[in-house]
Amino acid sequence: MAKLFDGKKVVFNGDLLSITDACTYKYAPQLNIPLSFWMNPKTVSFYEVFFGGYNIKMPNEFLDITPVNPAEKCDFPFSQFVVLDDEIVFFYNDHAIFYFNNQEALNFHEKKKVENSVIVGKKTTGSSKVCKQTEHNPDNYNTSRECFYKYMNLINTYREYRKELADDSAKYLQKKIIPNKDFSVQCDGGCISVIYKWNGPDNLVVTQQFDGGETEISFTKEELGSRVVTKLFPD
Repeated sequence: MAKLFDGKKVVFNGDLLSITDACTYKYAPQLNIPLSFWMNPKTVSFYEVFFGGYNIKMPNEFLDITPVNPAEKCDFPFSQFVVLDDEIVFFYNDHAIFYFNNQEALNFHEKKKVENSVIVGKKTTGSSKVCKQTEHNPDNYNTSRECFYKYMNLINTYREYRKELADDSAKYLQKKIIPNKDFSVQCDGGCISVIYKWNGPDNLVVTQQFDGGETEISFTKEELGSRVVTKLFPD
């Protein structure tokens, strides 16, 4: 962990972001409220306490920094981080890495350091994940939400995703699924059908057809966990 971030400086220059010996990319700052970023009130409460242990107050809004072009060659965790007030925070391997403006700020925030509080464990948060939400042209689809579940396989990610939904949304997703088995189910209450389509062992696309439009949920297994992208297509 220390070796990965050792000597790395974060430099903003106009719309370009440079991280020493890592990458440079045009960045897209997105203003988020804590709940829209972490998607779970319990997780937000955890981070409020966690940041408080370092004399950092959770702001009502903060910036989520990602590349404008997702194809930019910049490895995680340098491809996404958040800017609170004057603090930059990277999340990596269940740890939080802070950047401060100067040594004085670093010393101030170290005074209330809580032993082992840097660990963001699954037992505390329910699941270790990072989410972002992006608005799109309504002529395409109005909203796309993306969450990355660290160190979870695809099936467990599906279960966790379903568990986090409100009851009236979770009821449209099957409680149990079988890897690589395509199927569809009929539903009611404004729902027409739900289609499960596997594109190999590492990708599942669930399409929910409603009276008012369509929701597509893509689950993809990656090296460090699984990614879930939810797209809404209104009629």
